[in-house]
This record gives sequence, C-alpha cells and structure tokens, in this order.
Amino acid sequence: MDVKVCLVVILLSVIATDNVFAAVSGTACTANGTECVGITNAVCDTALTKPVCKCKDGYTEESDSKCQPDLNSPCIDGDTCTTNNAACVGDTGSKLCKCSSGFKDDGSGGCIPDKALNETCTAKAECPTNAVCQTTCQCDSGYKQDGDKCVLKVVSDLDCTDADASKCPDNAVCENNKCQCGIGYVEEGKQCASAASTKAMHWMIFASLLILLVDKLPM
Repeated sequence: MDVKVCLVVILLSVIATDNVFAAVSGTACTANGTECVGITNAVCDTALTKPVCKCKDGYTEESDSKCQPDLNSPCIDGDTCTTNNAACVGDTGSKLCKCSSGFKDDGSGGCIPDKALNETCTAKAECPTNAVCQTTCQCDSGYKQDGDKCVLKVVSDLDCTDADASKCPDNAVCENNKCQCGIGYVEEGKQCASAASTKAMHWMIFASLLILLVDKLPM
C-alpha cells in the first residue's frame, strides 16, 4: 500500500475513535456528560453556550490532554502531579499529591524548600514558624531557638547591664546581665506578674474546673 494512503487510513482511524487525542477542553459534550466519562477526572461544563468537557476541581489540563491532579488532590500510580516538587504518595486507594521530601506546602498550591533553623534560605516562607530568612533561617525578634523551633523569649532571656536595666520589663531587675523578676513577682512570658495575683488566678481556674466536674456527676 502506498505510504500516503497508509497515512490517510491512520488519520481517519484516529478521527473515528472520537478524538482520542483531543484536548479535554476541546471535547464537546451534552448535559448528561457521557462524552466526558472516558476522560479521567473530567466533567461536562454545561454553563457554557456550547458545553465542553473540563477538568474537575483540583485537576488541571496538561499538555498530554489529560486532567492531572493538583497539590492535595487524589491521585493514582502513573499520574503526574501538576505542582513542581510534588509526588503521588500514600496507600493504594487513598493516595494524594503531596510535596516531596525536603519541600513543604506554601498554602497557595505550591511546594517550596522546607528549611530548618540555621540552614541557607532565600525567603522567609522557607523557614520554620516565627523565623526569618537572614541568609540562613534565624528566629525572629522576640523569639529564641529551642531545638528545631522558635519559641517566645521569657524575661530571663532578655539581656541587660547592671548599669542600665531599662531593657527589662516592669517589676524586673538586672542580675548578671540578665533580666530577673523582682521579689514577689513571677515570670509570665516576657512580663513579671504579681505572684499573689497569679496564684489567685490559678485557684480561680481550679475552682471553675471543679464546679464543671461536680455538675456532671449524677445526683
């Protein structure tokens, strides 16, 4: 058979298979959407004057004319997650597109480098909570490193000098270049609270919990 004839036959066979290579958005459909059934993760967009198939929410039409899963959408083996640095992971039947190891969800559908404290960074979003990027990830002002986290500094973390205790909060003094709550006061975060009022507050909380517990007891 002539080569040209062969090519024509192949082309006609492709057309006869209901546009198997047609783009999702180029496949016309009717209200019942049966034309989209053969396209995984597609539905019929009947809101259009001339309805066509479209990818379901959570899926994006890719260059392979398939509806591929976005980040955090269900997937199966063989799917290509639309988000860079993401992969289809999990148990069979409940797999999702998730950021790959070393990356984290940026909250807007992307995967960004997941940097630890003291690691080189390029943006604040790459760093842990309450940290900033200063070439490396460092705890933000008012926070200190505690293992792999940044936690709020307390009074005793604040530096001062014996000659100038102005950096210490009210009711605190400077001892050995560190702020310390004065006599009769206790440390509560970055403040020094009255020990008496703190004790009273704790007793009030305890009493409230006790009343709730008694109310739940059978008569």
